[in-house]
Amino acid sequence: MRPALLLWPPGEPGDARMQVRAFTECVDDLDVDFSMAPRHALVSELLALCVEPPTETTHDGDFVWRWTTAERLQALLAIARASQGPMTQAVAHCGHADCGGQVEMELGLEGFALHTADAVDWTAPDGQSLRLRLPRGGDLVEWSRQLDQDPKQAEHWLARRLIERADGTPMPSGWVLPPTWLAPIALALNEADPLTALSLTVVCPFCGREVAVDVDLEMLLVESLRSRQRRLTDEIHQLAVHYHWSEAQIVALPPWRRRRYLSRLQADLA
Repeated sequence: MRPALLLWPPGEPGDARMQVRAFTECVDDLDVDFSMAPRHALVSELLALCVEPPTETTHDGDFVWRWTTAERLQALLAIARASQGPMTQAVAHCGHADCGGQVEMELGLEGFALHTADAVDWTAPDGQSLRLRLPRGGDLVEWSRQLDQDPKQAEHWLARRLIERADGTPMPSGWVLPPTWLAPIALALNEADPLTALSLTVVCPFCGREVAVDVDLEMLLVESLRSRQRRLTDEIHQLAVHYHWSEAQIVALPPWRRRRYLSRLQADLA
């Protein structure tokens, strides 16, 4: 049976940018190695498994590398929403030295749904109107190589790569990016993609003061999917030992049926 698909962002069907299925609904999901590094490779594998792109996009497995980092994060949000429901949990610690209490947060996934842009216009300090494109999955691969080769220049290299044109004209080869532009370019990109470097303000339940919490949303979602895979592996082990079913047969069962079988097993073994 074909897995159910979730439209994202939520809202009118005609506004949806993508359709996704839940993770752990197909036996191939068991092959995902969550220890894979770098992280962008792991995220790309998850997206390639669970995202069904719009019909005008060729599903060649490489489409996720052509998406911007913002769109990739939206896809990961959609997969998490389809897999675990509308909420996810995060834990932080109060940053006040005299407190340090543990702060638990309930985050609504749909609250992070955005229609992302592919590029942003930015006025440079010298008055030029620059067109900056958001980094794509493929840029992450090249940036990783730059980090290995010349970590001090990697940020400069990426910023230069993302400048498409100035005053409507493509950047000439050999053009050198002024170092003083790096910080404002980073700010402009963060404003266009606010979730990649997400900061939330919460109230500490212990001291009652506000706390700024930096949230690595991508890592948070990846870890939630890792937990789902672990739970499914545990369920497969228990059912396979007692019923001698294959992985594919067990994964094909709806979750509610797996829970019912497991409940019966627990009752029999009690």
